[in-house]
Parts: sequence; structure tokens; C-alpha cells
Amino acid sequence: MSETKRRIPVYGIVLICVAALVHLAIIVAVVATLPAGFHALLGPHPYQDYTDTNGTDDTSLALLTEEELLTEDSAYLAKRTSEGKSGTQTGLGFEWDDYDYQQVKSRSKFITGIKTLQATFVEQGTLVLEITSTLRSGNAEIIILVDGEYCQHVAVNETVSVTLEDMDGKTVIVRMGCEAAEMEIIVERKIEE
Repeated sequence: MSETKRRIPVYGIVLICVAALVHLAIIVAVVATLPAGFHALLGPHPYQDYTDTNGTDDTSLALLTEEELLTEDSAYLAKRTSEGKSGTQTGLGFEWDDYDYQQVKSRSKFITGIKTLQATFVEQGTLVLEITSTLRSGNAEIIILVDGEYCQHVAVNETVSVTLEDMDGKTVIVRMGCEAAEMEIIVERKIEE
């Protein structure tokens, strides 16, 4: 038996090349419009229309609820934001790696929503937090949670030192809620055994 070689006709090669070019063009078009495509699929950001509805003299939250502030982790819309993190971690694990730092700084020209600032696992001892915040406009509240439960509010536009005693084996979270806020905040922690 003789072997016969099958040859692909020239028009077959041309069709394959055209099909590949069409697929490539579709991929390029999708990648070029990806951000717009995602926003269309997801709909508007839940906080995009939040504004300062209670006036410039009242900095308390007007639209975000206490329940949202206690239960949401980080869901916010921010513009022109810078952040800094430094120091050692306390070993909270992967879920909290972005928040488990000795010092956390955040500055936003505009922020609306709920943002976790710092998370700390206190193996043993007392946790001392120093929180410095400057609210230039909008509304903001800062809270501290211990093991997921409300502990206390922290005043805005001040430097506040908070001492939490007997925190052995507990997780402490510092979180803020903002509505159309221009804000700077620094959170520093110290664990005393």
C-alpha cells in the first residue's frame, strides 16, 4: 500500500488565518472595554450616590447604618487615595494580611462606604491604640470591634488613645464609615504584656 499525503488547500489555510484574526480582534475589543463591561454587568456602585446630607456642621453618618458599620468588612468607593502600612504583623492569617500592621495610614480626597483600617490579634496583654483623624468634609465614624462585637466609638478630628486591657487571645478591628468624606487617618498599635 502506498501512503498518500493529504494537503490542505490554500483556501483552507486562508480560512484558518481569517478565523484566527477574527478571534484576536474580538479578544482585543473585549480587553479594551473590560472596565466598562464589568461596570455594566455589576451595575452602579452601592455608595456612588452617597453625599453629605446632614450639613457641614454635623459629621455623623446620615446614610450608612450602625448595622452596616458593624457587619460590613470593606466596601467603599474612594478617589485620590494613598495608603501606608508598616511594622510587624500579629499573625491573624491570610484573611487579615492587608490590615495586620503596627501602623496604618490612609488619606482620601473622597471616600464613601465602610473600610477596615487595622486588625490585631493580641496573644496576651493590653492593646493600646492611638488614632489620629482629620475630617475636612463629609461624614465619618470610627469604631473598634473586639472579636466581632462592638467595643466603642472613637472621636473624629482628634488624636485619641484607647487602652484595651485583658485582650488575651482576642482580635481587635478598627473600622471607619464615611460618606463623601475627605479624610486622613493614622492608626498605631502597641501591645503591652
